[in-house]
Amino acid sequence: MDIPIYENKLPVIDENVLVIFTEYKDTHIEAELVEYSELKGMMIYEDATRKRKVYDWRKELPLNKIMVAKIEEIFSDNYVKLSTGYFDQKLDANELRKELMKPFTDNKVMITTIKKICRNNNLDFNEFWLKVMYKIINEKRKEDLNISLLDYITENEDIFKNIIKENYPENGDKIIEEYNKLILNKIHKIQNKFSLITKKSIENTKELLKLACDNNTHWDFLLKYETTPQFILESSSENSTQENHDGFLQFLEDNCKLFDVNFSKIN
Repeated sequence: MDIPIYENKLPVIDENVLVIFTEYKDTHIEAELVEYSELKGMMIYEDATRKRKVYDWRKELPLNKIMVAKIEEIFSDNYVKLSTGYFDQKLDANELRKELMKPFTDNKVMITTIKKICRNNNLDFNEFWLKVMYKIINEKRKEDLNISLLDYITENEDIFKNIIKENYPENGDKIIEEYNKLILNKIHKIQNKFSLITKKSIENTKELLKLACDNNTHWDFLLKYETTPQFILESSSENSTQENHDGFLQFLEDNCKLFDVNFSKIN
């Protein structure tokens, strides 16, 4: 993109933002904001976690890794205060991470989709984003700062359609139809993690996995070894479903005792 994702140059308080933490200081951690290019931030250690004691900040809050943080305070036009310790702690850590990252993952889907629509209809992408998407994003921010843009459009289809037709009266219907097809049929990765533990031979685990694979030859998937005792079951929504994954995992669970293997799902 030649223009920023958002029209507003600054986020607002309580907005979730993508950050990269860059340096541990004595009193705080320095950060850069990914989607607000000229904006930097800081987070005091007390706002990083609810844990009473942290033994290794490199594990608790690693540097140079994209994460989600919340805006706590705006210091100036180029510096903000952040926090990561006040998100919903009732969720499993992996589930929380997925939930927080979803709006930003959806942004990538939206950008790719709009680029394709513009290419197919000989439209200037930057102009379309400025005329249509800025208005949608601003409407979204009035209702919910942190809802996914994709989810907001799905829930407010009429607003989206009207803005498109106002700016592209000649081919607005075609753009909307193409958008719906691309979003409804978007291809995504399906992934599940599980563990297999045995006090017997590793051959028992191999035999159980081979049997499960032989029982699931009707769909395409990839089985990856992650780290003992974890595995990843991965496929594409283009030729598989979550139900296929559930069936594979259920087969492992139903047959694991035959091989003296303990099976468990990992969120």
